[in-house]
Amino acid sequence: MWWEVVRNFFFPPFCVSCEGATASPGEVICRRCWAAARAERAEPFTLTPAGLVEGAAADGIYGRCAYRWNERFEPILHAYKYRGFSQLDGPLGEALAALIVSDRRLASCDLLLPVPLTVGRRRERGYNQAERIARKAAAPLGAKVSSGAVRRRGGLRSQTKLGRSGRRANVSGVFRVKHPSVIAGRKILVVDDVITTGATAGELARVLLAAGAVRVAVAAVVQAGSSRRPS
Repeated sequence: MWWEVVRNFFFPPFCVSCEGATASPGEVICRRCWAAARAERAEPFTLTPAGLVEGAAADGIYGRCAYRWNERFEPILHAYKYRGFSQLDGPLGEALAALIVSDRRLASCDLLLPVPLTVGRRRERGYNQAERIARKAAAPLGAKVSSGAVRRRGGLRSQTKLGRSGRRANVSGVFRVKHPSVIAGRKILVVDDVITTGATAGELARVLLAAGAVRVAVAAVVQAGSSRRPS
């Protein structure tokens, strides 16, 4: 896979979504596909013990994604996470930065914390996509990013093919705070590339609050899957 990563980094002649030509040699997604992917903005949601619900509820973890999932995002995120197109963190990070600036509840956080990967998964991919997006987003905001304060244990099933309850059970207890002093007293924004059921981000938020975080919110580029409206 290493040669594909090198080739894709230095010679990306085609859009990863439609395989058409891009405007310049350094671009890996054409402007038409990127515009189509961003067709629908996502609304705020709340992570509760019962799962992700639409709207900003009084109780729970406030969250927001920049865009709702559509078919254009699938090849973009697949290329970013599995095919070595790490330069996609540019447009994805810019989208996240714009979201944070536009939402005072996200912008008031003083520390960005990307959802960690297991050691094995990070070694396999070569990078943590959430961390790269967080750092790209943090740069224009002047925000701090912590990537080593929390560890994630391995040996679990992939979340991809699990349902809502299966996802919650699969991530229960997987996060451990390594450096409590980094977490205590902070207003933390958990960052990921995609939110589906919110199980992973919700579990991480629970652990951060237990470790002394004053407040936790969640932000991601894309919201996938269906959510439930509060009853």
